[in-house]
Amino acid sequence: MRERLVRIAKAFSVAIAVATLALTTTTTAHATTYDLSRTLYLTGSPSNGGADPSMERSVTLQSGYYYWYMGVTPVGTIAVTQPLRDIYLTGGTYTWNCTLYNWDGYYTQGCYLNLPGHPTAAVTRGAFSISSGEYVMFSQLEPYLVVS
Repeated sequence: MRERLVRIAKAFSVAIAVATLALTTTTTAHATTYDLSRTLYLTGSPSNGGADPSMERSVTLQSGYYYWYMGVTPVGTIAVTQPLRDIYLTGGTYTWNCTLYNWDGYYTQGCYLNLPGHPTAAVTRGAFSISSGEYVMFSQLEPYLVVS
């Protein structure tokens, strides 16, 4: 079973690399990827009412379409994820924050982009469980069509 999962992960990695190469060749106008990440120790048995780890930064974006990624991955591994949202964002300076919510035995995750005067954009991840250890909580915005 593990070998099958490794083969699937490798095939998926190749597919993502090919797709990224195709996107890179068609989006030369703006190639900056924006990252938000934090390394933290997580318990495999979180409890409701525990501290909800979060992270925040200010980010200035151009108007355009972005792929929005988010996740939690063990330290030292490369996260291979599909975008959780395809979104149009108005140009401006946003407050970008993400929180990992503790529940009884599992986590959920939410990331938010707030531009004053505009509705807050959000991407969320449903319940998931993990083993205790060090993890990287991350969110990423990847532009694929910038509107000038």
